[in-house]
Amino acid sequence: MIQPKSRKIRIAASFRTNFTGDFLGPMGQKSIPRSLRRTRNHWERLASIDPFWAILTDPNKKNGGWDKDAFFQSGVETVDDEISRLCARFDDVGRSRVLDFGCGVGRLSLGLSRHFDHVTGVDISARMIDLAGDFNCHPEKVEYVHSPCSDLRLFGNDHFDLVFSLITLQHMNRRHACRYLAEFVRVTKPGGYILFQMPSRRLPEKSFRLRWRRRILRSIEWVNRKLLVDRRPHFEMHMVSESTIRQVLTGAGATVIDATRNSGSGERYLSMGYLARKEGGGRS
Repeated sequence: MIQPKSRKIRIAASFRTNFTGDFLGPMGQKSIPRSLRRTRNHWERLASIDPFWAILTDPNKKNGGWDKDAFFQSGVETVDDEISRLCARFDDVGRSRVLDFGCGVGRLSLGLSRHFDHVTGVDISARMIDLAGDFNCHPEKVEYVHSPCSDLRLFGNDHFDLVFSLITLQHMNRRHACRYLAEFVRVTKPGGYILFQMPSRRLPEKSFRLRWRRRILRSIEWVNRKLLVDRRPHFEMHMVSESTIRQVLTGAGATVIDATRNSGSGERYLSMGYLARKEGGGRS
């Protein structure tokens, strides 16, 4: 088993000169927006408490209930399904470099290594990156990078053939999610693809009683957080409308090819899977 990596930001020489800095990089603590610091701290705690369940929530798998092999196999199956559908539709998908945004412990990164020459997994949580290093069975192909930044400044323009991100953007506020979407376009090669998931709205409750019960529970959770009564991490869910996502991607230089409903955000949200392609590259 690979030993955990130190809390350093490591950038591969293949796309930028060697760089090693502390886990906050050159910006420092105060340069990170407060809302993003809260998100980072939240995921650091989840990584220490129950990382597998935090990434792939299942009521029956809480408190260490996930089997490691089953957990990572679920990532392989998810990636195989997404990439096979992408490549069946388009024969120009580059297989050199892919970015797994919000990689966590590497569940999807290892699946992506079956399809791409080099996988870069990036996450806001240093502890998640440490754990991903522990579970990295393909270090020759998969690299993990800790990035607490509010953008992808660690990566140069036009670098990745594909940017891949599932069940990640929904856990940050709308402003940061939209900024990352624009960054996805920037770091993608001309003609490359961007495949991600994001809920667009909350679905109406099926019954009046259930609707009020959840409102009361949300109010109790909010009060507990404000009074610091309950120190357990709470999942934040955020939504961005399809029209806004299309506007952001178009403004950044990409074309939305598909927007289809999926189950990535659970039954309480309308989750959408998006596929976009960056302009240029001689592709039609």
